[in-house]
Amino acid sequence: MATEHKRRQGNRKMIYLVELYQKEHGEEGEEIDLDSVSYWALEEEKYNLQPVSPQKILRRMLAQALRDDYTTDPQGREVRKFHFVVQQDSSGKKTSKAYDIYHAPPDHMRLSLSLRRRSALNDVVQLELDLQSYNDNNKFGENIPNFDYNFNKDIEEGAMPTDYPLEAPEDVDIDEDEEGDTN
Repeated sequence: MATEHKRRQGNRKMIYLVELYQKEHGEEGEEIDLDSVSYWALEEEKYNLQPVSPQKILRRMLAQALRDDYTTDPQGREVRKFHFVVQQDSSGKKTSKAYDIYHAPPDHMRLSLSLRRRSALNDVVQLELDLQSYNDNNKFGENIPNFDYNFNKDIEEGAMPTDYPLEAPEDVDIDEDEEGDTN
């Protein structure tokens, strides 16, 4: 039997809304349509959006825009332009600070990259747990093969050129007898 784990307060409310919707609309099957759930919850007044200050909305939009901004470095690599760390002041209030990749002090950049690496690791660990649980418990009796979590080959492949000439370079000698030979 599955056990429930701690959820953040806001997440508990959202899960509760989905569960309420499923109880009232169980005939719709097992798939969860978030558009239907959200329309239903607002129409039925199961959830009222709390007002958010324009400053907080703008702050979130700015942060998302910076997270989504990429630049091409002098070597031709597409890299994330801005890098964040979360800092906590003496009163306990957390704030995000971002630097442009080329102006970030080394300690800031090291911390930002470390946090993103830890986040990637957490995603991979959770992916493996989800895969194992699905294989052990899905109603279809199916097994999805394990993934290879060594990303080195993917990184090497991603570094390969993406533009190739339509014709072979002139300085490459191709022997006509070897073209079709696969031995």
